[in-house]
Amino acid sequence: MSTPKILIIEDELSYWSHYKRKLAPLGFLFETARHPKEAEVVMGEFQPNLILLDLSFDGSSPNTGLNFLSKVRTDSPDIKVIVITASTDRQVALEAIQRGASDFLEKGSGFLDALRFRVQAVFERLQLEQQIEVNNEWEIDRVGGYPYGPGKIMVGTSREIRTTYEFIEKVSKVDETVLITGESGTGKELVAQAIHYHSQRSNNVFLPLNCAAFPIELIEDELFGHQHGAFSGATGDRTGAFEAANGGVIFLDEIGEMPISMQPRLLRVLQEKRIKRIGENVERVVDVRVITATNRDLREEVKLGNFREDLYYRLNSLPVHLPSLRHRKEDLLMLIHYFSDLFCQQYNVQRRFTSEAVDHMKKHDWPGNIRQLRDLIQRSILMSDREEISVQDLDFSSHPEQETIVTDLSSISPNSESNVQPYVDVRRAFEAWYVNEVLRITDGNQTRAAQLLDIDRNSIRRILKRAADLEIELGANF
Repeated sequence: MSTPKILIIEDELSYWSHYKRKLAPLGFLFETARHPKEAEVVMGEFQPNLILLDLSFDGSSPNTGLNFLSKVRTDSPDIKVIVITASTDRQVALEAIQRGASDFLEKGSGFLDALRFRVQAVFERLQLEQQIEVNNEWEIDRVGGYPYGPGKIMVGTSREIRTTYEFIEKVSKVDETVLITGESGTGKELVAQAIHYHSQRSNNVFLPLNCAAFPIELIEDELFGHQHGAFSGATGDRTGAFEAANGGVIFLDEIGEMPISMQPRLLRVLQEKRIKRIGENVERVVDVRVITATNRDLREEVKLGNFREDLYYRLNSLPVHLPSLRHRKEDLLMLIHYFSDLFCQQYNVQRRFTSEAVDHMKKHDWPGNIRQLRDLIQRSILMSDREEISVQDLDFSSHPEQETIVTDLSSISPNSESNVQPYVDVRRAFEAWYVNEVLRITDGNQTRAAQLLDIDRNSIRRILKRAADLEIELGANF
């Protein structure tokens, strides 16, 4: 693409120089405006590819910036907008994303570094949009994948993944709930985005929400919002995710982690299309398509009493199971080339994997699936100082799926006085072994393991870290 152009709309003039200083090395052209009204004049001649938009001007409310954002998305939908504000109100962020912002950043410590990364990512997406005509079937077949957004491609041509593409084609045309199952890292959110992208709701919001990311006591507020005064600290009305996604799609990832106490309320929303904020007696009608995903066997969870049977059947009306990477190995070479090209362009380097390194990757089981492959390739390209990346440069142990320490307790069994370990070390070793056994049972799901062990996820991480430090300290005796 031609030299990228950025329009900065910011009334605090000191930020102009900060933005330019941080972004100038990337080779962009800049123009500035103090207010959206001034920006409308500038845009006619400058024609930016990206706008960095503050929301409040001269102490006014964020509505000034939000209204301008809506106008840009209507009049110039090809222009990307990153919203930048000093506000920490999450409702403002949701509103900005709902109105079409590409990203949302809060001013504060480290924010300029984050801005540079986000801006670079936006222009990489723009380049992909120019390179790939996503509506051209010949181009899609040539690239070897399926579009899930403008310039975004799910890579793969294997029989297993083509079955997934066919499923997306079919369910995009209807407006029913979808349940996506599969191991962690298989791309469940990409499938959800593809269904949204090819549906009649594609011009409206796609709102992802991880059900395991919120404490039990907060998830109801996150989903449905609250009324002013509903509880201590509720100083104003709050819109929940279902209202924020009205007209679009809400993606409930890790639905198997939803507390069983919340499941009847979700079932009612699916059946009645109505929600009620905490502390409010009035029901609100919402028009939202729900797509869910899980890496757990919900049928087994129903048997165990952890998941409601009626909710399971309601969610399971349109199910799809994503194959693991080890079950679609013929896509592996294509994925290696795709991620290699992606990160070489991103870091502006020349790198290639040796044939031995590629063969080694082909033999790996990939417990973390495509996410693990992507992270490995990114890390290898970023950390390598040589053009050729060999087998020795592949570090599988850095992936989160591989972080747990598998402790062999027999290795610390004392066979002489000199081999006796301190009790505290042995206790830590046993803790790590037991936690790993529970993680094995839960397929690496730390949230579920913490529930079974009646501890929090941070405790699991501390136990595993102590075990890792202990292993380094004791060496072969551990």
